Amino acid sequence: MTLLDLRRCAGVLSATFVLAACNLVDVEKDPDARSEADPSEIARSWGAPSEASPSEAGASAADAGHWVAVDLARGAAADAREWLRTPGNRLLEGRTEDVQLLVDNLYRDGATQIWFTGIEQFGESFLSASLAVELPEDPGNRLALLRREAEFWVDKTPSPDVGQRYLYFSF
Repeated sequence: MTLLDLRRCAGVLSATFVLAACNLVDVEKDPDARSEADPSEIARSWGAPSEASPSEAGASAADAGHWVAVDLARGAAADAREWLRTPGNRLLEGRTEDVQLLVDNLYRDGATQIWFTGIEQFGESFLSASLAVELPEDPGNRLALLRREAEFWVDKTPSPDVGQRYLYFSF
């Protein structure tokens, strides 16, 4: 089982807890530690968002909205651009440059606001493995963002627009 598989299985557990409890990686000594798994294969194995029926997609969208609201309320979220610029902030996986490009593209596609979520302190650093994207009201921009989400999850068909407020990206 890779680190990414474990994080996906743990779902609601914080990245810090998973890393510390399983002693899988010391991000302070190796901040670029990454899973060797193929991200597209993992995305397919867990089911791409568009594989859900509209009712399942609605439930999933409601769940994402709930968890984003919880993170915002408890202060475990931060503006994505500011978070990326702040020294000491780390990604659980991936390169900062790649995530910065994703954030820039999401804003260009019409995102209203983007936050890093699930932020946990790990030693002297702050760690995140997910982004929440607030969707605009404009149908064209919403579709562009749903397409970007499908591209991220290596899926050909965007998730249905069920009136969700947020999209959720984990890495």
